[in-house]
Amino acid sequence: LGVLVVDSCGHSIHSAMLSAEVRGYIRGLSTKCGDLARILDLTETLLRGAPGPGDFVTGIFLELSTDNRTLSYIGAGHPPSHIIDQTGHVRAVLHSIAPPLGIGTHKPRPFCSSTVAINPGDLILLNTDGVTEAMSPAGEPFGSDRMLRCITEHRRQNPDQILNCLFDTLADFCQGVSRDDTTAVVIKVDIANPAGTSASEPGWCSRDRSKTA
Repeated sequence: LGVLVVDSCGHSIHSAMLSAEVRGYIRGLSTKCGDLARILDLTETLLRGAPGPGDFVTGIFLELSTDNRTLSYIGAGHPPSHIIDQTGHVRAVLHSIAPPLGIGTHKPRPFCSSTVAINPGDLILLNTDGVTEAMSPAGEPFGSDRMLRCITEHRRQNPDQILNCLFDTLADFCQGVSRDDTTAVVIKVDIANPAGTSASEPGWCSRDRSKTA
């Protein structure tokens, strides 16, 4: 299972087109290449000279393997993602170690993937900064702690329900006023006989939700 979340700088049509361009490159290259780092290397090469001054795209790219029970990822200037275990403990934080795509595209920059183990019952949360940086009317940011508390409190629900709770909490906090696009993805590692796996192998149940400012 491959999962991609990208977020472009700005809110213009050009920014949206740049995000779409990056997604298109990565999706197309993924059908011909199975190496995450190589896919992003090639995407950076294809972007060379395309972004204007100040234009860039952050992103996180995951590949989950049922065979090895591992998650490989590359974060490019994107907010940290989290793996939460069955007890509600944040077991791993997936930090970005590469700069955003589109910055310094005049010079080749090899990417490097990282790999972590995954366990049955784990919950993987990806989000854009529009979630954590959302503001209350008093100017208080929603923040990572509040986001993670909401996710862990509802971790036993299915991904759709978890995301509904997160976005409802976010809307209440902001009193319905959104200044940025918000995207979150929840993936649950499931061993309850998912399609295509045996009862002893992990499978995936995932949902995403976005809201445009």
